[in-house]
Amino acid sequence: MDTVQPVQCTLNLSAGYGPLIVHGTVIRCEPMAHPISDGNHEIGVFFKEFQEKGEEILAEYLQKVGHEEQDAIKAGYLLLKQKQMARRKKKRLEALRKRRRQQARLRRKKLALKKKAAKKKARGRPKSKKS
Repeated sequence: MDTVQPVQCTLNLSAGYGPLIVHGTVIRCEPMAHPISDGNHEIGVFFKEFQEKGEEILAEYLQKVGHEEQDAIKAGYLLLKQKQMARRKKKRLEALRKRRRQQARLRRKKLALKKKAAKKKARGRPKSKKS
């Protein structure tokens, strides 16, 4: 299809909005970038005329879709943030456990060294003579 071609389009919006009939001009027509496009094209149309209150209905619909997308983005961002916080918390807990294990290991080592030193000291003392 050539660009700058007059067209009449029927826009089937979601439930509650019904189909809108608009007149416009094709300003862009390109083959789909998807590898399995089956000869489909992306078409950009500049709308010139709307029937009845079509323009207000389309503006309301686009605003609603925009809000829904923003809400979905916010929800996705919140979920991502929660996952990141959970990962950080898990890492902190793992580091804390590791540190505690290391400290317990060091305490056991120190205790073993003290016992060893005490045994060595006890062995090195001369036995007292009873008279």
